[in-house]
Amino acid sequence: MKADAITGQFEYGTGVNLRILAGKWNFGAGELEVGQDYTPATMFIGNQVYGDDLDLLDMGGFYAGRQPMIQLGVAGFKVALVRPTGARLAGDKSGDVDNSLPKIEARYDFKADKFSIGVFGGYNSFDVENSAKAPDYSVDSYVAGVAANFNFGPAYVKVGGTYGQNTADYGASTVGADGAQLVNHRVEDTTTLAYAGAVGFKVSDMLAFEGGIGRVNNQTDVAGQSDDDAMVYYIQASVSPAKGFFLVPEIGIYDYQDNRAGADEGKLTYFGVKTQINF
Repeated sequence: MKADAITGQFEYGTGVNLRILAGKWNFGAGELEVGQDYTPATMFIGNQVYGDDLDLLDMGGFYAGRQPMIQLGVAGFKVALVRPTGARLAGDKSGDVDNSLPKIEARYDFKADKFSIGVFGGYNSFDVENSAKAPDYSVDSYVAGVAANFNFGPAYVKVGGTYGQNTADYGASTVGADGAQLVNHRVEDTTTLAYAGAVGFKVSDMLAFEGGIGRVNNQTDVAGQSDDDAMVYYIQASVSPAKGFFLVPEIGIYDYQDNRAGADEGKLTYFGVKTQINF
């Protein structure tokens, strides 16, 4: 939808799932957006199709959902006030969750002909009161990330990485134990380092190949707990026998490595073919 300087977008998914519903006002020097959309702290790296198009978001990328927000964008910069997250930590079944501030996110993107880079960050905080498990406590979470894309004619390279604290409490979709813990009536934070990369080559309009890799490390200082690590890698081909019609065979391996208890969580090998038709 578009009328002069004002535009709107509506995107609908199956299962009565509201994906995007937002309005944008272009006021010349910038753009103001109000509604539900992708937030500034979103980082896509690969085109992984496993898990309903995960795109490495759980392994080196970053994604905390399409959220209600107010976003201002000017000359490559974006800053947004986003609906905050908050929930009682594991083991606490009686506390009252309170958000005093919205989630705050910011981003800057620089784009050139064959190169682009984006940096972003976000912060979220909530309090839990009247808990029978522990005194009143606060959980702070944040993320900082950077991503870069390089284009070499028919080939491309995408890389990115993030560092964060209590990213599960931030609302991120990340593999492993990446949230804060209540230990001896105290909040123990978890730091997460994640990175990913993808390399692709377009043979023709009908055929392209891509390979990607992602890794996550979740670390806590709690005595007796180990790092929770995981890794994924995949290869795929994108076949387009007709305009708007795609077949994407993909094979990949999730190596869940060790959990906080130091136990090996095993591997998952998958293979499948995504079929997509764009109307």
